[in-house]
Amino acid sequence: MVIRHADMRDLDAVTKLEADSFIPSEAATKEKYEYRLKHFSDCFWLLDDFGEIYSFVVCLATDKRDLTDDMFENVSIHNPDGEWLMLLSVATSPTQRHRGYAKQVMNQAIKDTKELNRKGIVLTCKEKYISFYAQYGFVNEGKSVSEHGGAVWYQMRLTF
Repeated sequence: MVIRHADMRDLDAVTKLEADSFIPSEAATKEKYEYRLKHFSDCFWLLDDFGEIYSFVVCLATDKRDLTDDMFENVSIHNPDGEWLMLLSVATSPTQRHRGYAKQVMNQAIKDTKELNRKGIVLTCKEKYISFYAQYGFVNEGKSVSEHGGAVWYQMRLTF
């Protein structure tokens, strides 16, 4: 298994993995993934096992400090030199969960982000995932202004 940056050949696999991991109102569309892969694949890590994609993390870079709903919809705000990465999605194949794959990909994304001297990573998550992200050093900043997919989200920040 290798962790690598995603590219266009991964479009169908990551779109399916997203659909398998999120309810329809929260999942990004194939068109959004096509844009992400074309414009910021350097912020898109995945775990590849001989062509099988088991887990991925996708972010966009920006100078904004907080993750807002428009970032899920208007990914054109990506700034390659942005100080912060906004984590848009973490997904793991339902048949491959609880094997540490998301952890491996998260660790690589964090390592690479630090090496690029960014200020850190911001994400929103549901309450049940706060402890998962806390293990990486993310700090819960409370309920997010996000209403993405009609859910309640908590903003978390990892500052380097």
